[in-house]
Amino acid sequence: MAAPVFRLTRFLVSQAKSSICRACQNAVWNAGTAVRWNSNRAVIAKTNRKVYTRQYPVLVVNPDGSTFRIKYKEPQKIIKLPLDINSLTFDERKKRLSRYQVRKKRVIKDDLGDDADVTSKYRHLWKKT
Repeated sequence: MAAPVFRLTRFLVSQAKSSICRACQNAVWNAGTAVRWNSNRAVIAKTNRKVYTRQYPVLVVNPDGSTFRIKYKEPQKIIKLPLDINSLTFDERKKRLSRYQVRKKRVIKDDLGDDADVTSKYRHLWKKT
């Protein structure tokens, strides 16, 4: 079965060399060859793909708050796009950039004064019943 197909494709290629382009010649030549695109081929070598088939649904949030869904290569819940600082007013830009400044630590004073009168408030807990 393979021999007549081989002869036919060889004949077609020899007849069509002067009239069709090289890409068409390759298509005619490869039409008679059998290629196995199944699991047996994948066992022999790694399938070379730039884009893998498994993608995950992810919610993308624009700077204006609008959202849309895309398929992404890694499983994530939300991707938030950054805000363009140049589009803000001077006051908004100053307020946003002040969040990234280092803040001074607050000093907390401990007040250990025991001047609170709790005798009447918690008297019912002290009684033995």
